Amino acid sequence: MSIDQARALMLALPPSERLAFAVELLESTEPEDDGVEQAWEDEIGRRVERIDRGEAQMLSNTDVLARIGRTPRS
Repeated sequence: MSIDQARALMLALPPSERLAFAVELLESTEPEDDGVEQAWEDEIGRRVERIDRGEAQMLSNTDVLARIGRTPRS
């Protein structure tokens, strides 16, 4: 099967299945590195702790998008 044929098959899928396939495809190109995964888990834990202690400022999606000059999708 050519890449053009594969692309046509993938684009014919429903959006949710295309997204799932895209994620799987991207993940397949990443080298496995348990250290990176653990580092992210540690960082997420630190961020959750800051939220729980009230040290982090929470922003709405609308506020975040406004800060970067974009508008929310409807």
